[in-house]
Order: sequence, then C-alpha cells, then structure tokens
Amino acid sequence: FPSHDNKRLRMLLKTLRANEKKQTSPRNNQVSPRESLKVESPNLKYLSEIVRVSEESAKLTHELIKSDEKIIALGGDHSINLGVVSGASIALEGDLGLIYFDAHGDMNTDQTTLTGNIHGMHLASLLGLGNEELKSILSSNIKIDKNNLINSSFHKDLTFACIDISDAKMINRLFEEHKFNVVINLAAQAGVRYSMINPKAYLSSNINGFFNILEACKEFPVSHLIYA
Repeated sequence: FPSHDNKRLRMLLKTLRANEKKQTSPRNNQVSPRESLKVESPNLKYLSEIVRVSEESAKLTHELIKSDEKIIALGGDHSINLGVVSGASIALEGDLGLIYFDAHGDMNTDQTTLTGNIHGMHLASLLGLGNEELKSILSSNIKIDKNNLINSSFHKDLTFACIDISDAKMINRLFEEHKFNVVINLAAQAGVRYSMINPKAYLSSNINGFFNILEACKEFPVSHLIYA
C-alpha cells in the first residue's frame, strides 16, 4: 500500500477486527514504481508487471479461499480485479458470479483500446477475450461465464448497440426506436495525458457526442439525463 493509504488501512483493519474474532494479517503484493518500468507496447502498457502482479494476487487469493478465508482485496488500480477474480475462479472451479460496479465497462482489448491502459481491459480478459497473457492468469480457463456477470453489456434485459455518439443520425435513430425515459451518458473520453496526444478524440466524444445526446433528449423527451 502507498504510504498515504496507511492510515486508511489501519482504520479498515480496526473495523474488521471489531467484527471478526479471527483476522488474518494483511498480505501485500509489491508493485514496481511506474517510473521504473518500460512501455513494451503502446496497446498493452506495463504488460509484464501487471501479469506478474496478477499472477501473485491470483495465487494468494486461491490459497486463502482454499483455506476458507474471507477476502477483501484493496488496490490502487482497476486491474487488481484480474488477479483476484482469476484466483477465486480457479479455487471455486468457475462456480462464481461477479457484480461489477464501475463508470466504465472495462471491456476493451488491445485491439480496441485508445489509451493502452490495461485497467480498461481486465473484465474482457476474465471473460476470455483479448490478449493471451491477460486471459491466462493462473489458468487458460475462462474465469467468468458471461451469464454469471451483472454488467450492462451482457444483462439479459438490455440491448447493446455499438455506435459512435458523434454520429447524430445514429443517435437520433436510437432514441426514436427505444423511446428512452432515462438517459445515462458515461461515454466521455477519459484520461488527461491522452488528450495531449489525440485531442480530436475528446472533441468528437466529449463535445460533439454529448451535444448530439442533448439534442436527442430534446427531440425525444426524457424524464432524466445523468452524465459524467
């Protein structure tokens, strides 16, 4: 854990110990500082280190679950899920579900990523998609069956449409077809550093795309619009 998180960690452990008779001491995985790492591929940044840490996290998770331990995994990056869920899946022989809460789907692969950040790929990897090393943490088995995942892209009551929000005609057609009551826009392009490299991507999604959504909400009235 980073030093500035030590106080938060101590408070968390105090709370856990107050509610559990048995509390195992924290087990930490050491992560190399990003400044010391090389970017091996622009589409898979820091792949070797993330695979190494994920393998260690997976082995630790597998060991603890087999010992009937309860686990809370804490980390500073989304990709912590890759190792933890992989280890749990192997320990439970694939018999587990995943409820995934995030503002982003984290369903990119090295073929679809705009930034090359692996923390936007781990859910795809757990489903057996994308880079071979990422989807083979601890085992080549698929870690999560898509039917055992609660996520907007795979929910049985939702329709998934792959469109460009900067395309006003497509947005209007979508609104006209589905008659939305509520619209939640989480399609903004994130990442400050990448905006310096490809500013047009931000103009396309964050300005033109959002403008198209606002206009569609006026043309096909909705009760609520939520955006981030």
